[in-house]
Amino acid sequence: MLRFPPAYGVTSMQVTDVNGDGSPDIVLTNGDAGDYPAPVKPYHGVRIFLNDGAGKFAERYFFPMPGAFKAIARDFDGDGDVDVAAIAFYPDYASGHPLSFVYLENTGGLHFTAHTFPDADRGRWLTMDAGDVDGDGDVDLVLGSFAQLDALGDERGVAARWRRPDAPTLLVLENTGSRRRP
Repeated sequence: MLRFPPAYGVTSMQVTDVNGDGSPDIVLTNGDAGDYPAPVKPYHGVRIFLNDGAGKFAERYFFPMPGAFKAIARDFDGDGDVDVAAIAFYPDYASGHPLSFVYLENTGGLHFTAHTFPDADRGRWLTMDAGDVDGDGDVDLVLGSFAQLDALGDERGVAARWRRPDAPTLLVLENTGSRRRP
C-alpha cells in the first residue's frame, strides 16, 4: 500500500474521503515519532494520499511541519469539504516560532490555507481529539500537552526548556460556528 523509509517516522494516519470521490483516502503525519534530539527534516509534515478507486494511493498534498505527530481530518468549518488539524510534538524550536498546531482549511482542489494562533507554541502537544465538546453541533478540538516536570539526571537541560509554568496542559479550541475556523 504505502512504504516509507524508517527515518520518515510515521506518527498517525486517518482514513477519510478527502476529495469527495467516494473512495477512502489517507491523511498521514510523519515527524520522527519522538526522537530526541528532534532532527528537523524537510520531509516531516502532513501528507494526503488519494485513492484512485482501485486501492492504489498517490501523494497529492504535503504540508511541511517538523515533528508532526497527529492529524485529524474533518469538516471543521461546515462547508462540506474535509479540513485538517495537526499537532507537532517536536516542532522546530530553533525557528523562534515553532509550528506546534496548524489548522489547514480546505479551499478546494487539494489547496489548503494554513492557520494557527500566537499561543499555539505554548504547549508541547502530544495528543489531540475532535468532538462536539460544548454541545452546539459543530466539531471542536481538544489538545493535550506533555507536562514535563523536573527530570533527574538531565545533563542536556531538556526539562528546563520544556518547563513552562504558564503552559496549558489541556487546550479546548471551540469552533464558533459554520464557515469559521476552530
